[in-house]
Amino acid sequence: MCRAMAETDPTLTHHDLISWLCLEAGRMMEDISGELAMSLATGTVAVELRLDLLRQASADIVAYSAAADALHRRAGERDSLS
Repeated sequence: MCRAMAETDPTLTHHDLISWLCLEAGRMMEDISGELAMSLATGTVAVELRLDLLRQASADIVAYSAAADALHRRAGERDSLS
């Protein structure tokens, strides 16, 4: 998605990418929040499925956050060198 955005919009900035990553992380949280807010099922398989869903969403959100943080940090480093 970002590559396609960058290829079609040469004015795409680090700020734009960071904003997009944060927006997508927020969407992931929204997508999973309803599922997580529901009562936890009592069956072992159902509990494991819910925990797997939480684990995967958490990993994805952390990955997007880390990418946004890296872009922000590296842009700051580049600005301090100029």
